[in-house]
Amino acid sequence: MIARIKVTRLDGSPVGWREAFLRNSVETFLAAIVYFLELKAATHVSAADYTAAAVSSRAALVQVFVPSYTVIISWLSKGYVMSEFVVLWLNRKKRAIHDFIAGTVIIHDPRLPLFPWKGKAEKS
Repeated sequence: MIARIKVTRLDGSPVGWREAFLRNSVETFLAAIVYFLELKAATHVSAADYTAAAVSSRAALVQVFVPSYTVIISWLSKGYVMSEFVVLWLNRKKRAIHDFIAGTVIIHDPRLPLFPWKGKAEKS
């Protein structure tokens, strides 16, 4: 809001749920896989063992059961985020990968209100 930018479709029409989902789909998918694998690993540790362990060593108890390929997925996620910046810096319209996936673009409009919710409260 401070930068007075907004996300729109390429034709200037408002973004819907579909575009919002697509813009976040890759990162959400990769994170969901990692979280699922970590939660699955946590089920291998008994509640008694987890409770008895010191707070600082609880993560190590669970980490033993996390599949080794989880690290690869985490690195893929980090690589995706870094590639977002590279693509953003290398194209004229400053669109990132998620913008290409969703068919969106960020526009700067100095006319946008700094606090859009204030105008809505006054109209009520």
